[in-house]
Amino acid sequence: MVGVAGKSQACHDCRRRRVKCDLRRPACLRCTKANIKCGGYEKNLVFVNRTPENVSLTAVSVLSDLKFQNSRSEPLVTHSAEPELETVIQDLVESSKNGINFRRRAVDLIKRLYLPREPNTEYHLKHTAYSWIYGAADLSGPSQALDVALLAFAMSLLYVTGSGNATLGQGLQLYNTAITHLCTDLENPDTKACDETLATIIVLSTCEIFLCPQDTGWRAHAGGISELLRLRNSKAAMTSSSMWHHLVSRLRTICVLDGLTNRRATFLSVIEWNQIASVKFSNDFFEVLMEMIADVPVLLEEADLLSSTPRKDVLLQWGSNLIRSFATALVRLYFWNEDLRVSSETPLYTAVPSTVCNPADTSPSDKVFPFSLEFAGLNKVILLTFGWSVMLQCLDAIDQLYTLMQNNLEKVPSMHDIMDDEDCTSVTWSAHQQGLSESIAMHQYQLPVQALRSSPSDAKWPSIEFVRSEANRLARFICQSMEYSHKTELGMLACQCTTYPTWAARQHFRQHGLERELAWTGEIQNMTGPSFRTGLRMMKFADRPGVQKPVSRVPSSSGE
Repeated sequence: MVGVAGKSQACHDCRRRRVKCDLRRPACLRCTKANIKCGGYEKNLVFVNRTPENVSLTAVSVLSDLKFQNSRSEPLVTHSAEPELETVIQDLVESSKNGINFRRRAVDLIKRLYLPREPNTEYHLKHTAYSWIYGAADLSGPSQALDVALLAFAMSLLYVTGSGNATLGQGLQLYNTAITHLCTDLENPDTKACDETLATIIVLSTCEIFLCPQDTGWRAHAGGISELLRLRNSKAAMTSSSMWHHLVSRLRTICVLDGLTNRRATFLSVIEWNQIASVKFSNDFFEVLMEMIADVPVLLEEADLLSSTPRKDVLLQWGSNLIRSFATALVRLYFWNEDLRVSSETPLYTAVPSTVCNPADTSPSDKVFPFSLEFAGLNKVILLTFGWSVMLQCLDAIDQLYTLMQNNLEKVPSMHDIMDDEDCTSVTWSAHQQGLSESIAMHQYQLPVQALRSSPSDAKWPSIEFVRSEANRLARFICQSMEYSHKTELGMLACQCTTYPTWAARQHFRQHGLERELAWTGEIQNMTGPSFRTGLRMMKFADRPGVQKPVSRVPSSSGE
């Protein structure tokens, strides 16, 4: 009898990547857009030789045996990354003899899949919170946990990019092995807080973004980072490796992201982070941003605490103080955004017609976001979307607090009156105190919030309606950046950096009841278009509990 291997009509590559195939011949459109050589539709015939001695033989059992035999005889990866991965695996076996050689080979493979293929990117990445990848290659201390973690990361990237025959199971198996080695290192006082152990945590937390749909494991790593760093005093940090500050930069990013999305204060204060890092980059926009927003998780926690038990006797004073604190953070962020714009030789972004299709769109002529944003490089989109997301959280928090007062107090002062209670205009000068460039303190800029000025005597705060409108504008900007961030040529780093902005926009749309925009964010991974990395399933930060909707909701619009 003759059996046919498999029932799917999709091409070989679409079946391997578990995505929908359009069945176009000779090569399907999905493979063409993903820059993958379509494997075609030819199916092998399997002969089932059923005999009197083996009457129970079935096509399924024959296929299972063939698959097992092939898995033992065929190489792990059959595409362009195969030689590098085989060498890395061989080096892993001998890692005790030459660990740094393995790490450099592993990092070289990771860089090909993780980092973008655009000029001058490497230089910029070496000066941001994503430079840890370069530091991992230079760590020379023995660490089987770090070696296996790097291999797990490489395997997860091969899986999600479709660059080889790597499977999710293989990535998870290596990940679990690395976790076992990490637990052993954490129990050893000599390795508990060394550079290699901290680098292992960074690699594994990044793996989870691509391997795990939920954020439980990622948050477990974030929770343990602070305690490990406390074991290293400032003197130890000063004598650490030359790449120590790059590792700390990524570790701080993880902790701050955990605080922003969990709306809880980070375990380490800004002063403690500065003491641990020991090296500051005053001209690095990402590092400046991280210092500026370090206290935002604390404010978010207090806002949620006030919302959970709104006592009328303290609501007005406490709520007003929190609104002023969020306003302080916003002013700093607007100045930071303006300083970034002034420092750029070209426009940070431009609006162009969208070329992707989101399943949430009812028709090509009725898109939720008919325009997308084209950025001046990967570094710019990372900085802007991260900054926009924090600004969005601050604006939504002001909206949440003001709505809370409207719903529980008979008389609520205007936003302008709240700001005037404590001469909030002086907060504009805190931008210079936070270490931003001198151009901020010496020049006056027209900020997106038109009523704000750099001069304390002229500063006024807009209405709550403007706050809601500005939040809606930023949420839409974040969504309009997704098309650019998912370009295949930008590598998986760009996709990874959409995790927090997507979450922030999703929370905004939930808070304001914008159902169509909310549905759009849920279909980002299913969008299709030229050079768009479709079908990508990454970790999602859990949605925060429901909040009170504002009295006057921002209306939905068709696009910017």
